[in-house]
Amino acid sequence: RRERAGLVREADAALGEVVAKIKKRGINHPYVKNYVLARTTPLTRARKTLPPFEQTFKKLRENLEAFDISKVRYDEIQRSAIMAVPAPTE
Repeated sequence: RRERAGLVREADAALGEVVAKIKKRGINHPYVKNYVLARTTPLTRARKTLPPFEQTFKKLRENLEAFDISKVRYDEIQRSAIMAVPAPTE
């Protein structure tokens, strides 16, 4: 259990570093963290079997470390945030 918590902390720290670098570039949007996580997640939509927990978080950390922040544009984050907003229910 502690090992799993360590993997989660490492992935969260890597995510925080990437988000901080993007914000340092001047891209301040509330969905920056969600955008980066969506682009680096090792889980795809069409999955028949789930990989083990450890493998998933190790791959997530690797993807976060390899993420190229120079390709991130404000309009991409803004567009993904618009799609993420749920439709109003009446």
